[in-house]
Amino acid sequence: MDKSGHQNRHFDTQAFLYRSIIQISVILGLGILIKLVFVDVIRMSGNQMHPTVLSGDRLLVFRSPYLPVFNKMIKPGYKKPVLFRMPSDREKLGCLRIAALSTDTVSIDSGMFINLGNPALTFPFIGKDDQIHPENYSPRDYFKLYRVPAAGDMIQLDSLCSRDLFFAVSVIRQENPKDPIGIKPLLYIDDSLAEDYQISGFTLYSGSIDSIPSELSTDWFFWVRLENYLKQVILPRTVSLSFAVKFDGTRIHQYIVKSDFVFLLADNWNSGLDSRYFGPVKSTNIIGRVFSVLWSHERENGKKGHFRLNRLGKIIS
Repeated sequence: MDKSGHQNRHFDTQAFLYRSIIQISVILGLGILIKLVFVDVIRMSGNQMHPTVLSGDRLLVFRSPYLPVFNKMIKPGYKKPVLFRMPSDREKLGCLRIAALSTDTVSIDSGMFINLGNPALTFPFIGKDDQIHPENYSPRDYFKLYRVPAAGDMIQLDSLCSRDLFFAVSVIRQENPKDPIGIKPLLYIDDSLAEDYQISGFTLYSGSIDSIPSELSTDWFFWVRLENYLKQVILPRTVSLSFAVKFDGTRIHQYIVKSDFVFLLADNWNSGLDSRYFGPVKSTNIIGRVFSVLWSHERENGKKGHFRLNRLGKIIS
């Protein structure tokens, strides 16, 4: 009798462990499914969306509208704050607001954003007491007309200004992340190609024009400033700067866009890094819609961190 009871208890223990493992596996599986398909929680760093989103905020992000099944059927909404993969590095995430969609034409004049495709759209712009940066100093407050590319667009690379060419290269790289996309500067002085030209006296860089570091070589406004500088110092000779785009080692002169894109802007107008600087973002690189702040934890350098109680449950609109 004692032996039979011991066997029953042993059997019950095994069954309990088996059921527990199954239940834990189901719960973990559902949790992973929910995180991958429906919602996610992301910790923000940086001040791109200040004061709407603060560094240290834990954001609730709805993923489902931007999953591969749905993102081709549902257009992103204007002014929606979204989480996306950075064009230059897919491992890095950013949080910005949608300001324009494919085929929209945008510009910025004296710190005011204009969307010709949606003239009723209003968007945070420079404050009335802020100093407006001159057009030759920064693209922050002045941005010439730019059409956000759409699937099917034919881009003629040889006829683009520096800004639009570098934006086009970003588009090509986003659509072909596994292919090597190169860009070579072509400096002409009096219509002769000045290969390996040595830059000197320029505040942002000195050295060979073919050896500019990557953090500058993809910055379209750097090239605009460099060309203006060279035109001044090489007078009275004529100077022009163009670029050769190479796809898998072969120079290309045109490109057909395969995807739709969005133009993103930061609520932190003065110092936010957004499409004014890195260009449009592929729509499928949007991960989700930022909905609310679950909680927020602030940590200052060398000081003990603390929770921001006033951020708990804050809706991001």
